[in-house]
Amino acid sequence: MNDPKGKIDLTDRENAEKKLAALKEKTTNENLRKSIEEKQKYINKPLSKKF
Repeated sequence: MNDPKGKIDLTDRENAEKKLAALKEKTTNENLRKSIEEKQKYINKPLSKKF
């Protein structure tokens, strides 16, 4: 990723959260929205916990 401000230190988790949040903003499909919310729950869980 080429960021003009030089901020390339985002983690995969942060990138995934941003992508899902952007997707959720755009979607009007209720099933898709629920699916995205489920994925967000998994992203936000600490990595040490088992799903």
